[in-house]
Amino acid sequence: MKKLTPWYPSNVKPARPGVYQRRISDSTVTYAFFTPDGFWTLSYSNIGLLLHAIETADLFNPDHQSITAVPWRGLAEEPK
Repeated sequence: MKKLTPWYPSNVKPARPGVYQRRISDSTVTYAFFTPDGFWTLSYSNIGLLLHAIETADLFNPDHQSITAVPWRGLAEEPK
């Protein structure tokens, strides 16, 4: 597994678009897709399901929901 960044607070935005982990609670980590508009979907605990949702445009932007105030992390270095 690739090295991951530390958890960042929700007020710090990722530097680039991509897939990130979000920590919903101490025991729940999900995947979300980040664009300059914010994080899209927090409902996928399986990366394969998230990638399918991205391909089929079955995503929602939860910025108006309280669930957006959760930490995130990503890969520590860009994929090659």
